[in-house]
Amino acid sequence: MLGIDLKVSYAGENEEVVIVTVSGYIDTTTAPELDKLLEEQFALDRYKIIVDLENVDYISSAGWGVFVSGLKDIREHSGDIVLTHMAAGVHNIFELMEFSSIIKEFEDVEKALVYFLGIKASDAKLKAALEQIKLRDPILETGQSEASVAKNRQPAARPTSAEVPHITSAMTDKMKLTRDKFGRRLVRLVIDKPYLRVKDMVKALRSPEYGRLKCKKRDVKRELKTLGLFTEEQRYNLALKSKSSTQ
Repeated sequence: MLGIDLKVSYAGENEEVVIVTVSGYIDTTTAPELDKLLEEQFALDRYKIIVDLENVDYISSAGWGVFVSGLKDIREHSGDIVLTHMAAGVHNIFELMEFSSIIKEFEDVEKALVYFLGIKASDAKLKAALEQIKLRDPILETGQSEASVAKNRQPAARPTSAEVPHITSAMTDKMKLTRDKFGRRLVRLVIDKPYLRVKDMVKALRSPEYGRLKCKKRDVKRELKTLGLFTEEQRYNLALKSKSSTQ
């Protein structure tokens, strides 16, 4: 089965910008490899990350979680993670899930480098950086070769109309399982922000936006299990179905 191929290059006078070129797909089976690679860069105090997705056809909830979960820490270190070259199908989900309000995107790596290095596209330094990326041997490769990836890649299956119910249907099914206001607010939170981890859900539910609910991690976990929303995949599916119906 097709997996993931990761290549890393650097740009900038101190090689402070990391360019991660991804081929294949990013799901629950391959996302840990990407997450590990990013953690290795953070350990080297490199927090300016460009992820080139030109050869990626599909990103699951686990894949999007890799990009979103570390943003706070990255930005606290004066860095950022940006995405480039998204295919149409991937970009549609990016917009649908409103990740565009959280993560910056660029048309290509060159524009992303301008964002990080603060130099004009015509500047000799930028041209040199781009050449450096082209010539540099990748320091990490996993999975199959690029030729194999291109040969075996299959587009992600598109949801049928039956799989994308109206928002009232998607929400109502879950609301029927709730016993109180806490459950209803949790469903609303999952639809709004499916990428949150349990500890972040607790903080959100305690905020004025969700009614200042008094709860703990164990309360959230128990309710998520009751609602059938315990896994990231289940939460993203609910959010995707709900938001799809409003487009």
